[in-house]
Amino acid sequence: MKSFKTYLLENNLFLILEYKEWHQLVKQFGDKIIDQYGLDYEKPTGNEKDVIPHKTEFIKTKLGLGDIPKHHGRWILGQVIKGKIPNPEDIASTIIPNLAKFEEHKDRHGINLSKVNNQTELFNIVQKHAPEESNLDVKAGTDYTLHGENEHWKVI
Repeated sequence: MKSFKTYLLENNLFLILEYKEWHQLVKQFGDKIIDQYGLDYEKPTGNEKDVIPHKTEFIKTKLGLGDIPKHHGRWILGQVIKGKIPNPEDIASTIIPNLAKFEEHKDRHGINLSKVNNQTELFNIVQKHAPEESNLDVKAGTDYTLHGENEHWKVI
């Protein structure tokens, strides 16, 4: 028989756990996160009630989650817990910037973050709904010569 928590995780029903505070998530899944990424965590000596806040700050610092909105952090931790972020480096380099773009354009896509199942889905939503970025500074009606282009750049 499966535990309720296992059932939720296997069926992408993490939404129920979404509103937990950082300390609650770390208390429940902190050791799994630390083990998954091989983080070198040293439990503090002293009062046992200080362990969870210490572990929370350790994980937030190591994964670069300190200055992001709580709901983004919870989403990231949910993905980590489900094993959907194999490389912790992806969090700072790709996922956090994509979450910021997702939030910036939430009116365009109308999707709740809790419905996004993984970082690939997040990336696809951001790419689909974010306006194209352009450094092009060509005035309308101006003649120009196109020297080359691909899906990432255009030389004029």
